[in-house]
Parts: sequence; C-alpha cells; structure tokens
Amino acid sequence: MPVEVAQALRTLMQDAVENGTAIRARGAAHRKNGEPLALGGKTGSGDNRYETFAADGTLLTSRAVSRTASFVFFVGDRHYGVITAHVFGASAGDYTFTSSLALQAFKVLATDIEPLFTPDTRRAGAGVSTRRATWRPDEPAAQRRRTKRCVSRPALLCNTEK
Repeated sequence: MPVEVAQALRTLMQDAVENGTAIRARGAAHRKNGEPLALGGKTGSGDNRYETFAADGTLLTSRAVSRTASFVFFVGDRHYGVITAHVFGASAGDYTFTSSLALQAFKVLATDIEPLFTPDTRRAGAGVSTRRATWRPDEPAAQRRRTKRCVSRPALLCNTEK
C-alpha cells in the first residue's frame, strides 16, 4: 500500500472515532500519564439475509442467514485489531445489535489492555519470559520445562514447571 494511502486511511479512521460512527470509542485509550493515544477505527454491521423477489420487484421471502457487528481499530502507532460479534443461522433474525456492540466491547476491553500501550511496557522482553524451553533426551519427563499460553494475558508466553 502506498504511504499516502495509508496516511489518508489513518486520518479517515481517526475522524470516524472523533466525529463519526465510532465516536463511542473516543477517549478509550490513554498513556499512564493520562495523555490520550491516537485512536482510529471503522465500524460495520450486517443483517445478512436470503431474499427472493417477484418479477415486479416485490419481496416474496426473507430469512436471516447471519448478523454481524465489527470494529476495526488502531491505537497509537503499534497496535491494531478487530472485534466482531457474529450470530450464524436462523436465530440471527432474533438479534438486532449493530456495530455499537463491538464498540462497547472495545471500550470495556481498552481499560484492561491499556498497559500494553504505554512506552515502558513496550521495551524488549517486557512481560514476556526470555527463557527458552529446552529439552534433553536424558532428562526425565517430570523435569522438563513446559511452555503454555497465559489465560490472564493472551498472546504472552508463560513458563511453568510441571
């Protein structure tokens, strides 16, 4: 993507948060000192239906196939993501949510992930173990170090002894 296109897209996404459909997310991300971080995003929702029409254009049948609500976002210069709510099948017709659902989920989650946005947690190795899991064939299985995903902090690796 050309740099000019990326810059224009970033500006448009920031405008959607400041003045448009994603305004609910405005002010959701801050540094430790309280300074707001650049935040941009784009909302989207869909009431996806299978419809049949008569020759004159009259709607004959309509059935729900799925319903979606999404928020694509960036925070600062290094972080980005997508939050999507999705209901598949005939029961999708029982739901009426819009992209505001994904926006509210982002706003609630932003307070939990905010520490990841601050400069002191971005330094190399912060929050991630630098130990490497090693295996030696002569070691008993009970002494081997195992690596697993942390439940409390997804995407970070934790070393545990088993």
